Amino acid sequence: MEIRIGMQNVNRELVLEVEDSVDDLTKTVAKAIKGGEELVLTDKKDKTVVVAGSSIAYVECGDPESRQVGFVR
Repeated sequence: MEIRIGMQNVNRELVLEVEDSVDDLTKTVAKAIKGGEELVLTDKKDKTVVVAGSSIAYVECGDPESRQVGFVR
């Protein structure tokens, strides 16, 4: 699943591929935002990302769009 994390006062967003379910991820993000804790996520390549919960503007979850080549009818 692809995750996009937007942060306050930052123009770029973080994009990660994780194996967590949407429900687990939603609970983890909500806990980080409410408690002012760090959001710690590990992507499919075993890289760990830590984001301050107080600086999260939005989190978007979903499947990555498949890129189409050629003409679409």
